[in-house]
Amino acid sequence: MKRLVLIVLLMAIGQQILLSQSTQYTKRSKNEVRDGPGNYFHLLAVLPPGVAIPILKTEEGWINFPVGRVKSSDFTAWIARNCLIEKKPVQGIRDLKGEWSSTKASPTTVAAAIRGFAVRYGKAKPPVVDSLLKSQAEITATDYLEFKQEMRSGVRSLGRTQASPSDPALLADYEVLFAEEGLGLSIAARVAAEGLVDDPRLSKYVNLIATLLTESTGAYDVPIRIYVTKGEGVNAVAVPGGHIFITRRMIEMCRDESELAAVIAHEIMHLIYQHGMKEMRARLSDIKMDEAMSEIDSLQGEEPGETMLELDDIAVEAYEEVHKPRLLSYEQEADRAAAFLLAKAGYDPTAVARMLLGMREIVGKSDDINKENPFLRNDIQKRYDKLTIELQKRLAQVKGVRNEERFRKETVR
Repeated sequence: MKRLVLIVLLMAIGQQILLSQSTQYTKRSKNEVRDGPGNYFHLLAVLPPGVAIPILKTEEGWINFPVGRVKSSDFTAWIARNCLIEKKPVQGIRDLKGEWSSTKASPTTVAAAIRGFAVRYGKAKPPVVDSLLKSQAEITATDYLEFKQEMRSGVRSLGRTQASPSDPALLADYEVLFAEEGLGLSIAARVAAEGLVDDPRLSKYVNLIATLLTESTGAYDVPIRIYVTKGEGVNAVAVPGGHIFITRRMIEMCRDESELAAVIAHEIMHLIYQHGMKEMRARLSDIKMDEAMSEIDSLQGEEPGETMLELDDIAVEAYEEVHKPRLLSYEQEADRAAAFLLAKAGYDPTAVARMLLGMREIVGKSDDINKENPFLRNDIQKRYDKLTIELQKRLAQVKGVRNEERFRKETVR
């Protein structure tokens, strides 16, 4: 009798848990599912909008949900909270099991579509695109967690006990549209054609820094990819879709890890603020994931829609936008947010100001007069003056690491 009562009780508890399990719905044009709570875990699937996600538990900004049975055991996966919404979709709910088993949810299929998108509409050369994709640094969860733990140990050694002041910009979500990722890949391929530095160790290092910084923003689920180029100038540029290029000379100009992190943080904030791409993103948002998949369908004889055919002009505009000098106000916004991002991640926030001083000294020494902006030195001074006021007002008491030793170990050859 006691056994029967126990069984009934357990069934009741199980049913109560099942009933209390909340459900949310995917909202983005593409919603990435991973095998762990972080953008450095393996990508398992890419779901369309409107898929019902039953929530098991949450871990910071990540949601764990059941997928079903794989082989002989139950299987769960993770999706960013940024991808979900509580309100049921008006146009119907998509079944998780059906969408999960769809070939269009496969990471390989999605990657092929993005590559084809970049080649067909972005006018990128296939060999260059493939070379760029192969050069992307592979970061494992173990790599990142060790890097993060070392960072935390350094912060604790400073005696820092309380959280730093934050900035609203750090909470902003950054959704990478399917079409934007394709065009971004094509632009990145053009930039990479100028030559990438073949140094896997350095590549992993800068990407670990980017992962650490991104985790402290509202775009924590977006993998930011860093590439080191052979360019002669001291420069860094952010490309739509989450690509950032830094010249080797820019890294050599840095004196410690916090200054390198300042450069990366500045470019991450340009991406999150969508500087230079706001108008273009409005046009790209009309291209849904299903329509973008027409790149795959076209291989079977189907023609893309009218919206897709407009991308020839958009690709040219996007490439030109990336290489345009950014407005002073944009640079100042990125400087300010980068300082707060450094502080939140545990770095010395004054590194942004120190990098500006370094850039100010370099300006005016270029041999190419046609490429030199005569007002750039004055702009940098204005940026430095404004940032210094902000640092004194909001971040003067914040302690942060500089990591000189690790920087020398990973960058000096």
